[in-house]
Amino acid sequence: MLFCDIVDSVALSQRLDPEDLMALIERYQTLCDDIVSDRGGFLAKFMGDGVLAYFGYPHANEDDAANAVNAALEIVAAVRELERDRQIVLEARAGIASGLVVLRGRVSRSRQRTVEVVGRILNLASRLQSAAEPGSVLIADATRKVTRGFFHYRDLGPISLRGFPQPMQAWEVEQSNAAVSRFQARLIGQRTPFVGRRAEFDALAKRWAKAQTGRAQVVELIGEAGMGKSRLTEEFDAKLGAAASARMYLHCTPERVNSAFRPVAVQLERAAGLERRDSPAVRVQKLGRLLGWPRAPDPTTLAVFASLLEIPQLVPTPLDALTPEKRRELTMEALLALAVGWSAAGPLLLIVEDAHWIDASTLELLERLFQRLSERPVLMVLTARPEFVSPWRGSERAALVKLTRLDAESARAVCTHVAAGAIPPDLVGEVIERSGGIPFYMEELTRSVVEQVAVNPEDDLEEAHIPISLHDSLVARLDRLGPARRFANIGAVIGRQFSYDLMVAVAAAPLAQVRSAMGALKRAGLVSQNGAGEAIRYQFRHVLMRDAAYESMLRPDRRALHQQIAITLGAKFPEFCEAEPETLAFHLMNGAEAASAIPHYIRAGTKAAARGGHAEAIAHFETALSLAQKLAPTLERLQTELEALLPLAVSLAAARGYAADEVKEALTRAREICGMMGDAAPLFPVLHGLSKFWTVRGDQIQAEELIRSCAKIADETETPLYVVESDATLAYVLNITGQFGDEILMRLKRAPEVYDANAEACRINWSEADAKTSALSVAPNVLYRMGDIEGAQRAYRAALAWARGLNRPFDLAHTLCFVSSYQIEREDYPQALKDAREAVAICAAHGFGVWLQSARAYCAMAMAGLGEYEAARELLLSTMAAWRKAGCNTLLGLFTQHLALMECALGRFETALALAGDAIALDSEFHDYVNLPRAYEARAHILCVLPQPDRRAAEADLERGLEIARAQGARTAAERLEARLDALRAICQNAVAD
Repeated sequence: MLFCDIVDSVALSQRLDPEDLMALIERYQTLCDDIVSDRGGFLAKFMGDGVLAYFGYPHANEDDAANAVNAALEIVAAVRELERDRQIVLEARAGIASGLVVLRGRVSRSRQRTVEVVGRILNLASRLQSAAEPGSVLIADATRKVTRGFFHYRDLGPISLRGFPQPMQAWEVEQSNAAVSRFQARLIGQRTPFVGRRAEFDALAKRWAKAQTGRAQVVELIGEAGMGKSRLTEEFDAKLGAAASARMYLHCTPERVNSAFRPVAVQLERAAGLERRDSPAVRVQKLGRLLGWPRAPDPTTLAVFASLLEIPQLVPTPLDALTPEKRRELTMEALLALAVGWSAAGPLLLIVEDAHWIDASTLELLERLFQRLSERPVLMVLTARPEFVSPWRGSERAALVKLTRLDAESARAVCTHVAAGAIPPDLVGEVIERSGGIPFYMEELTRSVVEQVAVNPEDDLEEAHIPISLHDSLVARLDRLGPARRFANIGAVIGRQFSYDLMVAVAAAPLAQVRSAMGALKRAGLVSQNGAGEAIRYQFRHVLMRDAAYESMLRPDRRALHQQIAITLGAKFPEFCEAEPETLAFHLMNGAEAASAIPHYIRAGTKAAARGGHAEAIAHFETALSLAQKLAPTLERLQTELEALLPLAVSLAAARGYAADEVKEALTRAREICGMMGDAAPLFPVLHGLSKFWTVRGDQIQAEELIRSCAKIADETETPLYVVESDATLAYVLNITGQFGDEILMRLKRAPEVYDANAEACRINWSEADAKTSALSVAPNVLYRMGDIEGAQRAYRAALAWARGLNRPFDLAHTLCFVSSYQIEREDYPQALKDAREAVAICAAHGFGVWLQSARAYCAMAMAGLGEYEAARELLLSTMAAWRKAGCNTLLGLFTQHLALMECALGRFETALALAGDAIALDSEFHDYVNLPRAYEARAHILCVLPQPDRRAAEADLERGLEIARAQGARTAAERLEARLDALRAICQNAVAD
């Protein structure tokens, strides 16, 4: 943006005749028009002696900023000579600023066309012009950065400008740098040489050699965008040739970062040659050929792959009756089995491109696959940007390879090859310096210069300027596409990848025009093509290319295109919308009516959760909520929020545990909405979720109040699932608070009976665990504490049999944690350790974070019961730290009690005694009253084994524990405490007798 005017023009008007002044202004305006036009600018407006010019409109050039500065210098110099023969000394001054602005063409009622500009840059250029001294050119700091090397400057430091709250850095342009010249080069279609990556290539080769010994390896190729990660993997893949018997390629994209298993599904679709217009039968047939099915697969396997690839099934499948977690687990196992089968052919190379955009489910799949193939010849290569950290980072099986910028020799080879060796050596050095050694940047900058000159072959080679910004370079290339520019914009709005048939539908142009435009984009190197016929797909060669095409459009134009894409998808691609509702939602959100995207994001979240992809589901539900909160506060908005909040709470609890603050926030808001709507229908899952939150957080009083409200709703509505869920959860609360009696037995008995009588209705719930699982898991502890020893063992066996029969990892882990605590209570430490270790393995494999800590705590308690005090202590300390960090407070007293006994066994009596007191306080604070008798018993034990025993205090603790146990109805604990109290009193009496 260039502003220029004549200094002190008011005084000049006093000296000259109006006609002479008019003639002078006309010559001045003609002079400015000629210079601006010659420098490739657009003279937007004359304001008396003021001139406003744009550089970069209507077409961008890489050297727009330098052209603006040169034009300003020439105008200032030319104005000095304008009236020298009449002895009139004239001075001009100019201000220049660079950045993004919005331009709008207008036609007045008199049919005069003007181009208006809006943006901060316009004001900055105007203020710099006002601050400039006569005969000088002032530029903003951004302009200086993109023109450094072309001019000599004087640093004016920060200066105050009217309308700007902070001083702005300004520079005075002193003169042009005569060493800078322009040049011509010709573009060739050959690939650039692979140079400067020998060390990185050798690192890959070294890990491949290690993998051949039967020990799977991982290599992370980390680097900024454009650093050559993909090129390195391509060269390595080509070098391996037949040495890799099997290959797998996964490409991650930002549009699919919340779509579970999408990179895998895309790879299978492409490998099988599936096309949109294929019938379901044909798609299954193609898939079968890919997967090597000699005959029809079993119904479950077929259903898993059909669901993954969104192949419609005309009849019910075995998946229909399964829970989302089980469906996800079957999908995971099917994919693992497929990959394991392919790896049997020999050494396997697995390449994951752009892993920083990987979805959570695919990443988990890779983790489990690597574990399963750990003793096979497998090399997994992940390319990613620096923000990505793989799960294997730091492992002896993993290597981290960071791609840095090319050295000068390698960079020179790239630049000279792209330009066919026609760039003079001094200009090659300029390109290398300005590209920063990033291979992609160097290629694009060099090509852009070549294209610029190719469009204007008459330009003097010596006047060419090297483009400074990759963004500017790409926008300039887009501008030179002519009519094909529109198709680049459409593709950018669709996404980094787009199909030919969607492009045809959105562009609404003749097929010949579409084909011609896509050919122009390919020839320009902006996009690459995969597939043929109707299966053609295009991809921008780099995400930066897509971003440049997208951001160069005005916001209204982008919105209109998003809206058009959404309409087209809904009208002509219903199968795609059903398979990927998040894509339709994305375009609706960025189109004219964002509110219409909400139900599609909710549907996308539901689909993700149904596959067990809770991380992706959370992202979709939160997007839906953010859009809903922008709507007017109507009843419909509240209903929409509630539709997203309830499943969001479930996915949050599954992914982060019920103690997470986000779970509380979602459920609290849902409860507020229920109150505002006066609708009790969704209130049960809200109150149920909140009760579990407060149970884990340690407020059992509030938890009991909430779950009793749930029980009331269950009784009033006679809804079977409500009855089972409220009975199971209330039984747990009654257990933890030590309320043993007829009610807890009734609820533990009724819950499984109602479930069995209404199994179909009870399979849909709002908890991670099945409703019957929750009830059966609590029973062994309750029955044992109430004195039914044999009944407790029957309940133990029944709980495990049910959980194993469900074949759901979470239910089994949940049950194992509960029954290991039961075995610890009855002091069967070998069985407790066995159950807890199985729970640890399941939780670690499936990412059940909070439950993992619970299982580790029970492992530590069992180890201590078997005499492994030091190892148990270390394990329990780390577990308790993670437990607190997760926001969990319940059971802290129990953990602390066992830690006290461990310290006592290790002879640290003072610490043990303090911890025992802490355990009693924690049990009371967080209402874990069921553990209080044991806590007093533990402190009594420590008091008795002190170097100087305090038996009187120990007797008081046992009496207090016995009193609590009797009040609770905890018969087993009362009998144990009575026996120990009698034994202690006998010791005391014998001591007195002696």
